[in-house]
Amino acid sequence: MVKWCLYLRHVSGKAYEILRQSGCIKLPSQRTLRDYTHFVSTTVGFSTEVDRQLMDIANIEHCKEHEKYVLLLMDEMYVKEDLVYDKHTGALTGFVNLGETNEHLLQLEHQLRSGNDANEPLAKTMLVLMVRGLFTRLQFPYSQFACTAVSGDLLFHPLWKAIARLERIGFKVLAVTCDGASPNRRLFKLHRSEEGVTYKVENPFTTEGRFIYFISDPPHLLKTTRNCWQSKKRHLWVCTHCVNLC
Repeated sequence: MVKWCLYLRHVSGKAYEILRQSGCIKLPSQRTLRDYTHFVSTTVGFSTEVDRQLMDIANIEHCKEHEKYVLLLMDEMYVKEDLVYDKHTGALTGFVNLGETNEHLLQLEHQLRSGNDANEPLAKTMLVLMVRGLFTRLQFPYSQFACTAVSGDLLFHPLWKAIARLERIGFKVLAVTCDGASPNRRLFKLHRSEEGVTYKVENPFTTEGRFIYFISDPPHLLKTTRNCWQSKKRHLWVCTHCVNLC
């Protein structure tokens, strides 16, 4: 019920308040929902506190062996480009942040392009890493990174750091799933072996000899196929008049 209320308030806060005040159904106040959403302090990157919460939700200590297998999902969503002041920490949230290593590389690249006095870029998208159980109903947003334009090179470090942390706390990462965007394809190509086609790589954080498989999201593949057939610029359309002339 709480998840449904959170989703409804996320879609429209005014609609949720109108429904709550109508009296037809008893709903928690928005202050109560805020306590649920702020139960764990949200930070960009990885957090030990989030690791503990994931372990508690999955009950990792009492999981059977096959219940420890998980998938790691990656996706981006557009956010409003703005700065938010955190009154508890005094920090400004909204700048690009892809982790400590990538952050230094991005700042250096931005300074070289715009000059030494250039301001820090504001984030336009949010990269989210989500843990999904393979044989369980576990669905957990694990970490997020504020970014503008993500490249495959910048995705490399956050991905493998997430895999290392998950393996360390007891999970077994079996696959990585994402859409067919160019940065994701570039990320897969960075693991290219002598075989040419990259679909798996050996997991360096385990002694079991397990592999991590790269899987493109099937719905996105179907969507891409549909868009290719619908686009006249792709030269996939066959003119009926030309066929009759042949």
